Amino acid sequence: MKVLYITEKVPYTPGTADQIRAVQQIEGLVQAGIEVDCLFCHEQHLYKLTSDKVLAKLFNTSTGNVWSTSLNKKRIRQKIMSLFNGTPFRFSAFHIPELKTVIKELIDEANYDLIQIQGRLAHNIIDLQIDIPVLVDYIDVDSTYYKQHIEKTQNKLKLLYYKEQFRRVCNIENSVYSNFKAGMVHSNKDKEQILKKVDYGKIKVIPTYLEETECEEHTSNRKVIVFSCMMNNQAEMEAANRLVKNIFTPLKRNIEDLECWIVGTHLPKKIETLEKIEGVKINNNVKDSHQFYSDAFAYVNPADFGSGYQYAALHAAVHKCPIVTTHVVNESIGLTDEKDAFICETDDQFIKSIIELLENQSLGKRFAQRTERYVKNIYKKDYSMMQLIATYKELVEESDDTVIHPKKDDSEKILN
Repeated sequence: MKVLYITEKVPYTPGTADQIRAVQQIEGLVQAGIEVDCLFCHEQHLYKLTSDKVLAKLFNTSTGNVWSTSLNKKRIRQKIMSLFNGTPFRFSAFHIPELKTVIKELIDEANYDLIQIQGRLAHNIIDLQIDIPVLVDYIDVDSTYYKQHIEKTQNKLKLLYYKEQFRRVCNIENSVYSNFKAGMVHSNKDKEQILKKVDYGKIKVIPTYLEETECEEHTSNRKVIVFSCMMNNQAEMEAANRLVKNIFTPLKRNIEDLECWIVGTHLPKKIETLEKIEGVKINNNVKDSHQFYSDAFAYVNPADFGSGYQYAALHAAVHKCPIVTTHVVNESIGLTDEKDAFICETDDQFIKSIIELLENQSLGKRFAQRTERYVKNIYKKDYSMMQLIATYKELVEESDDTVIHPKKDDSEKILN
């Protein structure tokens, strides 16, 4: 089997959730004997690389096949253009009309059996007529992001902005959901969100797996809480600020040796300034955050909106670090409150839960053991790849009798 795997960004680790997911799946597919070519967007160009070069991290701007696009190199200009072409800002870097032509060219050159494409790119090929199946990987349900902002904001101008962005995102999502009959998501929560909107033909839950890791018993005696994230968007920065100012600072008044570690890559200056607060340590440009989980007594994430947090929380679980987080974060994981972790909403609940873990080490140990077992059972590489490959085979077998492609009649609705 030969697959054309289309991603929003360069598949690379460490990276964002979509990049990590792509690298994992490409690696698993290659190990299963499936030939994979990767097509991805970088700045204002599209690049095609073979899987061996992707996995060896051999990409540079002179590597592989290259196609120019109408994307502007500057993000601000991309967003300005989105005002006129009807795309939401979150899709502005992925509005690539040329993608359709490039895919057609590649299909004519190579005998691909299937195309897998990440969700924010799918609207570009909604009217592409091809004779091979297309599987859409919905990394995030973007309308949920704007819905959370609408519910959260008190500013009238921002509310108007978020409502307009929500409308645009819903237009794109509904058109993509309606036209592509095979999709996959990371979690049951994402599947439920999509099924609320449309009676989707085939949608599979295929989680981003965790590499098999044998970790020693969590024995840290340091009073450290840790928060790890990319910190490249507003939701994550607000979560870090909330943790430090609303949760850690009140705790620090009574627990003098308590520390708070913020771990990430390319942390903005707004986050770096938090280190001025006594007990806060900013760990920037960290390639491997695993050691920080092992040295902390709890992973704390108070994010009340946004998505993509599950990867850091899952790694904390694998490293036997007890978790204290919100329902928003837990929706993509599925832990049970007060059995696997503390699921909180208010600052006071977070403070109370952290104190309880400090005072009751056996409780933290029990949380860690239960969560580790749960995560290792659900997020196994073998299970995830078996599901993905089975989905591929099912779609390819169906396409022998039925051509699976988007319905041309609905393509004009996407930007209206």
